[in-house]
Order: sequence, then structure tokens, then C-alpha cells
Amino acid sequence: MAAWDFVKKLSDADKFELSVINPGLITGPHIVKATFPTADITKAVMTGGMPMIQHSVPIINVEDCALAHLRAMTSPEAAGKRFILAERVIWFKDLCDWHHNKFGADGFNKIPRKPMQLGCFIKMLACCVHDIKILCQEWDKHYSVDTSNTMSILGFEKDGGLKNCEEETLKMTELLVKEGYIVRAADVKK
Repeated sequence: MAAWDFVKKLSDADKFELSVINPGLITGPHIVKATFPTADITKAVMTGGMPMIQHSVPIINVEDCALAHLRAMTSPEAAGKRFILAERVIWFKDLCDWHHNKFGADGFNKIPRKPMQLGCFIKMLACCVHDIKILCQEWDKHYSVDTSNTMSILGFEKDGGLKNCEEETLKMTELLVKEGYIVRAADVKK
């Protein structure tokens, strides 16, 4: 809302067209050798550094995300609109299952297999830690998102839809393993 309010307060001479892009979890092949949030989440899943939480998240491929930004800047119909970018909404369990099915037999045996229970200790921590409080409020809620503007105005409908995020996530993970960012527990030097 801050962006819309900012533009609204500008003088007529300074006003400009605004479109807002709201991507979900961005996944897919990367071109830089740097950490990024999705790589960190994936590493935590693959190495057992994150429990399987009961949380849902919209997910989008990085190439679709980039294309949506380009189309929003160049399409007159996009002015003044908000675009939710998500191929689908997944449970965190789905992310763990994709990785277990693809990499579990290759020595990545720390991928969470059972959902974490929201116990008393976590609920007590939620009183003191803001991020945990939010997690508790969102626990076991599955969300849906409206991507109709993305599909129609930004032209993904006529392109045949958005890229399959399961396939693209696993390609990204393969690359992160190949680069050595994600290492099997058996290969970690002690």
C-alpha cells in the first residue's frame, strides 16, 4: 500500500504509472554464485536444518518472475494493477517430498519426513519472538491466490501458463549441489 500512497501524494507533474508485482517463493535456475533466500531454505531442507513446518507458500519460477516484471513495465494495461506471481500454492511438506523423492536415495537422508507438531514450547516462544508468533498464527492454514491479472493482462494465459515449479525447484537444487553449496551429511568433513 505504501507505493500506491506515495504515488497518490505526488503532484500531477511528478505522478507516474505504477504496477506492483508480488511474487511468492522464487525458485529455479540461478546465474549468480551468491546466497539467496530460496537457496538457504533449500539447503536447510536438504541437510535437515529446518523441520517440516505446517505452512503453505505461493511459489513462482524466477524466469516467469522476470518476464512478469518486463511485461508489467511495457504493457499499458498493467498500469495501476497488482500482480500476484504464483504457479501454485504448496505446503512445505510438498517441498520436502519433492526433494526426498529426487535426492533421498543419493545420500540426502536428513530431509524432513514428518511434520513438526506445534507444541507448548513453541507456543510459549511465540509470546516473545515475533517471527515465531507469526509462524504460529499461520500454522496449518492453506492459502489460495488470485493470479487472474498475471495470467490475462501479463499474457501468461496465451503462453500456455507458468513453468512447473516442482521441476524448476529440483533443477535449482541440482545446481546448488553441483556447485557445492548443498553437501550431503556423509561428505561433510569433521
